[in-house]
Amino acid sequence: MIEARKLKEMECQLCTLMNERLGLSQTSLAKAVARAGRRLPARQRANAQCVIDALGKVEHPLLYAQLSEANIHTAEARLTEYLSSIDRKKLQIDRLIKITSSLAFNLLVLAAIVIVLLRLRGFV
Repeated sequence: MIEARKLKEMECQLCTLMNERLGLSQTSLAKAVARAGRRLPARQRANAQCVIDALGKVEHPLLYAQLSEANIHTAEARLTEYLSSIDRKKLQIDRLIKITSSLAFNLLVLAAIVIVLLRLRGFV
């Protein structure tokens, strides 16, 4: 059986790691996962949800007996490994490149439409 104190420490560590790597400022793991949204892949959200569910069950004696320490540690290890591999600077650069490329594409499409319209009207 996993202790409530260990689960709270695990939650604090994961929350701190999510705040550092994803640029969040949440105080609980559940809030951090909700705020991260699609920045976390579905498998990692499921791993986080396993830890969150365990935190909810630890207060109730009958539900506490249902907790599997191996599953919780596996979920925590996988989530920690994923969050540790995130490079925040690379994410910002990728986001900037994505915005810039979509803006450039839109400008090219607009220029093409203007040229076609001018050609049809006989100005070019």
